Amino acid sequence: GLGGQANTAHGLAGLGALTTYVFEGGGAGFLAGQAIARGETEGLAEEHPELVEAASTLTARAAQHHLRAPMLSAVYGLLAGKIDAASALDALMQRAARAE
Repeated sequence: GLGGQANTAHGLAGLGALTTYVFEGGGAGFLAGQAIARGETEGLAEEHPELVEAASTLTARAAQHHLRAPMLSAVYGLLAGKIDAASALDALMQRAARAE
């Protein structure tokens, strides 16, 4: 496994994080996602270094476990400034259709 615990999201901290992301729209990931959707990726790494670190860690963990994570890789590339939004979208759209 990846080391997570099933009841983490049910705790007070998990509930607070979920509420912030879903209902408030003010979480860092939500705001960065909106910026990416608008094509405003410049400066995201400086504004949200915790997201770059999380995406980097998750990308590495996926690779360790031989998991394909194309969306995660695209988001990490965007946050880290390694790829622009048009190139990320193009790479994702060129993938063969399959169940993942």
